[in-house]
Amino acid sequence: GSYQRDDFLAFIQRVLGKDYTRLAPVLKTLDVTNARQLRHAIAAPYDPRVEGANLGTRPEFHHHLGGPCVLNALLAKSGRHPPLRTAALRDLAAATGGDDVDADVEDMHPAASIAVYASTLAESRATSAELRGVHARDIAERLHKSKLSSPHELRRLALSGSDGALSATSRLPEPECADLGELASIELRGDPDAVLRGEGTVFTAPHGVFLRREKLAKNDEFEDAFETHHPEGWTTFLACAFAKATGGVAMTWCESERTRSRLFRAPNPALTDPNACLPESWRMKSPWTRLLARRPVGSAHVDVHGRRDPDGGGPVSAEIGDGDCDVGVGALEAVNVELADSLGRALKDGLDRCLAGWRRRREARGEFDSPAYAVNARPVLTGRRPDGRLTLSHQGCSLGLVSVQLELSMRLRRALVGDAQATADFANAIVDALASRAPPPGRGETYAGIAALDEHVAKNARHDAKVARVLNAQLERIDLEREVERVRREVGYAPPAAPTYEHFPKSLAQPQPHDVYFRRGLYDGEDSDSA
Repeated sequence: GSYQRDDFLAFIQRVLGKDYTRLAPVLKTLDVTNARQLRHAIAAPYDPRVEGANLGTRPEFHHHLGGPCVLNALLAKSGRHPPLRTAALRDLAAATGGDDVDADVEDMHPAASIAVYASTLAESRATSAELRGVHARDIAERLHKSKLSSPHELRRLALSGSDGALSATSRLPEPECADLGELASIELRGDPDAVLRGEGTVFTAPHGVFLRREKLAKNDEFEDAFETHHPEGWTTFLACAFAKATGGVAMTWCESERTRSRLFRAPNPALTDPNACLPESWRMKSPWTRLLARRPVGSAHVDVHGRRDPDGGGPVSAEIGDGDCDVGVGALEAVNVELADSLGRALKDGLDRCLAGWRRRREARGEFDSPAYAVNARPVLTGRRPDGRLTLSHQGCSLGLVSVQLELSMRLRRALVGDAQATADFANAIVDALASRAPPPGRGETYAGIAALDEHVAKNARHDAKVARVLNAQLERIDLEREVERVRREVGYAPPAAPTYEHFPKSLAQPQPHDVYFRRGLYDGEDSDSA
């Protein structure tokens, strides 16, 4: 629970002594306000090789479990308090619950997660299923003998800055240890059998932290090559809640990455946005892609994102459309148009019934001030980008999964977080719709492979280029500004004082296989869309 200032000060003094009287108020100003946050800030590894924080050189300072931690990096960056000594970090960690932070994560089974990481790493060693199994057992056995008991410990040894620490304990090559550290940045939650064998629906939430996204083009050579994508609030929580309610699996950024993102409010330079992969860097697979590739072909994948609240015909609705739940099947249309169309309708019908029933229950309790949440089956944010970058649902469909993208408004996310029964009903409506339309997945060790992913992307690249050429030719033949003004007059839209982005509406009279809307750029508020 949250500490009052005097209680927090008393807690710090009781653990560390009166020499640390200034630490409690400094931690509160840095948004470390309770025991859980303090524990995770100590446990989270910080890699100075990537981020370059000057934590000092004296060996008795700064290290916890073999390397720097986020708490000391935060103190060093703030300049308000010296980094803590190793003994102080150890005492605070013990007083707040210990170092095994994975033990408190609900529905997360460390052994199953480590086995999945080992199996995924084995994909890079061999292509045949037989050899892959041999290598997976070899990697898992080495990790077991090195007494690694949790993904957090694995990631800390791989990325804490202790060069060769994981390699020395596991006797695995250093590149493979770094690879394991990247895989362990993703947390897997669910029943152990579902995690290991790919059973059930997988719910992903890639935008739970600040992330870097590579720009397609720069205005000049001095411009930063990356832009920042802001977190989409509550998407991690909802992905885990959906998986728990339906017996599926949740894939999210791990607790240490979420802690680092919340405290620094900036991206980790070692991570990039898995929802906007550039085609030219396609062969440098993200850990998200590789873990999705372990799912059985034909299994269901739901990518959970956040969008801004609709404003009833205002700038937000004009830019990304009305709706509290955007059902994006644009990526699936590239694979199976009929399945995408029927699944989109089934999801809309099922979620409409779920939200209507929820509204009746709220009104029966006397809650009449809640909005009527709307489901949009033909949204602007479709899960397939027109700029050539690959979303996570696009990657899932390319791997042979049945992937859809859900964009949930902030008001709907907050309402779901506050009502466990509504969250379970919402999740079951999604899974029921997927089960009613999608064919049953493959059985056994029939994992979609990276080779199939490359083949699909290469095949669709030609089609994407053709769509882009047709679109550009159409745009060259019209006066875009005049057309936008005409549409504004027809719908009675008054532009904001300083408009920044517009999109050109698709003509409903001309059916198209894919949505080709231009999508919005970075939103600078507290929440952002997945675009």
